[in-house]
Amino acid sequence: MGAIDYLCKPVTKIPLDQVLGHFEDDISLEIKKLLVAEDDSEVRKPFVQLTENDNVDIIIVGSGQEAYDLLKTENFDCMVLDVALPDILGIRIASTD
Repeated sequence: MGAIDYLCKPVTKIPLDQVLGHFEDDISLEIKKLLVAEDDSEVRKPFVQLTENDNVDIIIVGSGQEAYDLLKTENFDCMVLDVALPDILGIRIASTD
């Protein structure tokens, strides 16, 4: 499964809500899973704050390898991916099956 939509940083709540809204019709899970792959804790804070609620299970990783390993074993409804991770380029993670 590839990317359905994407946003460029910095992200505000309205565009993030629009992207997440694309999933509303397709996802029937009570708890949505969000993977945030960002090595800078200050950059990932807004993503967590914008999506944090009782209906979103947020998994945060700081490296591309951690994100890649999780994507091999778990399903996520959405992923916030830094394309310039220090160990693996995010674009390589997004383009792998």
